[in-house]
Amino acid sequence: MTNNISFIVHSWMLTSLELKGNELIAYAIIYKYSDIKGQKFVVSIRKLAEIMNVSKNTAQAVLDSLIKKGFIHSVAVSYTHLRAHE
Repeated sequence: MTNNISFIVHSWMLTSLELKGNELIAYAIIYKYSDIKGQKFVVSIRKLAEIMNVSKNTAQAVLDSLIKKGFIHSVAVSYTHLRAHE
């Protein structure tokens, strides 16, 4: 179990982006750890699933949805780089 992981759900994530549920949680986590200009959030699907308390399949589906909607992008490497769009 992952301990000491915190993130903030900003009101604009709800109103402007209209995110909810697991998409909102994933985006808030990614945003927190990549909100410094040029910063990337590097995480495995397994670790993100653990943080979100969901299955790896669910975490992957959420990321795929956020990528398709243009909220994040991924860089293909041996692990996943995620970045919230500003």
